[in-house]
Amino acid sequence: MLLTSVVKPALIANGGSVLHVSSMDHNSSVFDPGNMQGERSWSGYEAYARSKLFNIMFTLDLSSGDNAVRSNSLDPGVITTKLLHAGWSLAGDEVSVGGDDVFETVIEIARHGYNGEYFENARPAICSSVARAPAARQENEIPKQKPRFFGSFVIENVA
Repeated sequence: MLLTSVVKPALIANGGSVLHVSSMDHNSSVFDPGNMQGERSWSGYEAYARSKLFNIMFTLDLSSGDNAVRSNSLDPGVITTKLLHAGWSLAGDEVSVGGDDVFETVIEIARHGYNGEYFENARPAICSSVARAPAARQENEIPKQKPRFFGSFVIENVA
């Protein structure tokens, strides 16, 4: 999110787009401004779900306003990753299946000019009412920080 904020002028100038990876698990996240970093309680699943909720909230903010950038978010499906095995002991689809879903979603976005949408199975879906609440998104504003540059890499704290 910080990197997106840094390159936002270039995205605006060149008509760029952003596609954030989220998850349908964002629906189970409880928005609690007093526990944004797990200060009062923490679970791996809640941290994951909250990060995916915040990705959608950022998508909605980025896609609207005076300096909007076309921005959408998607759930790539249940993909076999180390995180999936470590946190849930589940099996998922191969990474290539997730790549196919991302590709199909990008085609849908380009074909229909979508902006500020959340996608599941390469189709627009309804995200949680918490993500759509402007007051909650304002409480989740990203602190103004500068990214740390290491050679040609930008380091951000993203989940």
